[in-house]
Amino acid sequence: MDPLTTIGISTVLGLVDWGKVFKGLANEGASKGLKGLLGRITPSEREKAAKAAVEMFVREFLAELEDKSPLSSSIEGHTEDVSRLVESAVPEIAGWLQPDTKDVDLEPVRRIWSGLGVNELPEDFDWQIVAKNYGRAIRSYVKRDTNLREMLNTALSEQQTEALDRIAGPDAGFDLNG
Repeated sequence: MDPLTTIGISTVLGLVDWGKVFKGLANEGASKGLKGLLGRITPSEREKAAKAAVEMFVREFLAELEDKSPLSSSIEGHTEDVSRLVESAVPEIAGWLQPDTKDVDLEPVRRIWSGLGVNELPEDFDWQIVAKNYGRAIRSYVKRDTNLREMLNTALSEQQTEALDRIAGPDAGFDLNG
């Protein structure tokens, strides 16, 4: 990766109000449940995993921006915009952190970007490339982090058990008429 992209990642992550991000994650998890399994792990592990997911997303976003920008200074002009995007879209970004992630849909994140009123992206910026590379980065990260993989697999098992219980309906000994 280009050193400019690495500097851009550090700059963007340094601008993010992580307190606001983590509070948003907690509120999202409490109100309607985080997309996927991230809402089922402990708050401290959720914050660690969310920060890793955001860093991977920012890396892929900036790499695409750098690739499609004729001037490397374009990244510097977008660092505040990307940090605002992260603060607004962290549930959508971090929600893809799952052991079975294959295809990532960044359309909600793209819509948030469009609604922020920030600098326009280069005309040929490709959200699909960002999504594909982000999905690859997630799979690699989950494979490398055995602790996270175990927690997510446990959460997935619990989620599947709850779904099966709902499908099974009431206990056969339950008196429906009563």
